[in-house]
Amino acid sequence: MNTCKPFLTSIFILTSCVLFSQSENFNTMLPHLDGSAVNIIYGTPLKVKLDERHLEYTLNTSDIMVYESANNPLLGAVTSVSNTLATGAVIKRGVNLLEITFSNSVLSGNKYYILEIKDSKGESSFLRFLILT
Repeated sequence: MNTCKPFLTSIFILTSCVLFSQSENFNTMLPHLDGSAVNIIYGTPLKVKLDERHLEYTLNTSDIMVYESANNPLLGAVTSVSNTLATGAVIKRGVNLLEITFSNSVLSGNKYYILEIKDSKGESSFLRFLILT
């Protein structure tokens, strides 16, 4: 999205433009967890940016795990995944913008969770998130 606004100086009319990238609203998956967390509203999809360095593949919900704690995977937490830059859940080489929908019956509000996505080589990326009610 581009927003441009003209403004007048003493001699010239200039245009000030702010360029927005679609990926600005997406949270970057990390190779390791750090102390950060992102917030999402209960019932809304989590938007993540995934950088694929290997092969093109189809991401299945079974490739995505959600943990309440390090050793507590929540089965059935992910109900759907879609890539906004491709058809369905096809992961292409380079940047992919994913929307992940969670089951409201498995995840509850006001809790932290850890998202793990495995790529075509079995390497994991992570993101910690908090669901706000």
